[in-house]
Amino acid sequence: LTAQRGKTRFISITMKGPGIGSVEGNRYRVADGTTLMEWAFSCFATHFKQAIKPMSVPVLGGGKNKVSVAPAHTTPLTVPALFKEQSPSMAASAITPQISIPAYVHAPLQTGDVVGKVAYVLGDVVLEEVPLIAVTSVEKGNGFKQLVDKLALKFF
Repeated sequence: LTAQRGKTRFISITMKGPGIGSVEGNRYRVADGTTLMEWAFSCFATHFKQAIKPMSVPVLGGGKNKVSVAPAHTTPLTVPALFKEQSPSMAASAITPQISIPAYVHAPLQTGDVVGKVAYVLGDVVLEEVPLIAVTSVEKGNGFKQLVDKLALKFF
């Protein structure tokens, strides 16, 4: 069974239900499926994550001074209504992204290396954490660049 309202879709598989024969069994499956889907649509909503602005993290000892980072994926979330007075669509609109990235990273970095994370939060509940990954690679810098970065880190 699959049902869609707006951009939210639910899928259900029902096995070994009551009823004798396919006619009676189908009647029970339709009734149970309708009840299940109505419950799902009243308690959950699909949240499409807002785009995260491009970010960069300083790189120490690298051929480049910074690396761009982005979420590893932007797949939608299915969001529950956590409180009785809250509708699922209200819950979905109240989700906030919380970004955690370090003050700096050390070279070398490869494309896809995890640099931080973004947590999608509803109230005090973390619904999902998505890694922030390096968009490009950063090789080690020359010896002079590495020395300058070590000194800068020591004094600043």
